[in-house]
Amino acid sequence: MRWEDVVACPPMVQLGTGRDMQPAYLLAWVWQERTREWLGIVSYPRVAGEPPAAHRVLAEVRGSSILPLEPSAAYADVPRLQLGADGVVGPWEKPPPSEP
Repeated sequence: MRWEDVVACPPMVQLGTGRDMQPAYLLAWVWQERTREWLGIVSYPRVAGEPPAAHRVLAEVRGSSILPLEPSAAYADVPRLQLGADGVVGPWEKPPPSEP
């Protein structure tokens, strides 16, 4: 048995480009009805203070600024949610195919 088969870990992504790259764990995708765009909910560590202490950052970032770091199959189980125009969060439902 491999650890990967027993212990679940969210897939990793890269936030930003160039010198400001930040690796992060992708926790969920959120479809915003109001803006019609995907957001990613990510988590990453940040070290700050004296003496240095690690803090966990939980952030909402635009989906277009997220780059995958793992094979696409690793992202299959990332939850997809929907933020309605009324502010209610629920499971995302794939829209029905449009008529030709």
